[in-house]
Amino acid sequence: IRQVPGLRNFDGETITLSQDIEMNGIAFTPISSYYRKVEEDVTKQNQSAWFSGTIDGKGYAIKNLSNNGFSIAGITAGTNATSVQFGESKVTYSEAIYGLFASVKDAEIKNITISVDIDMTIDNQNQYVGDSIGAIIGFSTGNLTLENVTVNGTVKGYDGVGGIVGRCYGTGTNTVTLKNVTNNANITGVRHTGGIIGYVNGPQV
Repeated sequence: IRQVPGLRNFDGETITLSQDIEMNGIAFTPISSYYRKVEEDVTKQNQSAWFSGTIDGKGYAIKNLSNNGFSIAGITAGTNATSVQFGESKVTYSEAIYGLFASVKDAEIKNITISVDIDMTIDNQNQYVGDSIGAIIGFSTGNLTLENVTVNGTVKGYDGVGGIVGRCYGTGTNTVTLKNVTNNANITGVRHTGGIIGYVNGPQV
């Protein structure tokens, strides 16, 4: 599943798994683009930036998803940046999003188990930090439904770090619905860190 600018974003479509997926040894590139904007900031040209469909795992698992070997410098989030403190000085680092899905809008994920080993804390060589880091979703906007979802393993990031979702944005009319969602992963973050969702701004949970 890959979004290409100008093409469909799977809105109204359901993608199902028919077996477990083993990711061991694969440096995984997240599904969808790395666009991190709230809905009111989006132009028609950017409508394909998010995944907006449904994933139904049918009870199957995605195993051993990892960013190991994947260059953090290969994914960006536009002009977003973070000041990183080093002793008495601050250095501006770019921000990178990571998860099974980098960014989603009005998405539904259900009936799936995923095991991960994600470490997107900081890349000093390329001057990136992991912001919006989650096993399933890095950044979500609009409505979001997660049902019968389990995460195992380890998730590490710098800011907006969650076991399931890194950041959820939207308006007061948007909702984030969680049904039978379990995080068994160890979560580590510097700022805005949570077991299920790292940071929420706008939607009702």
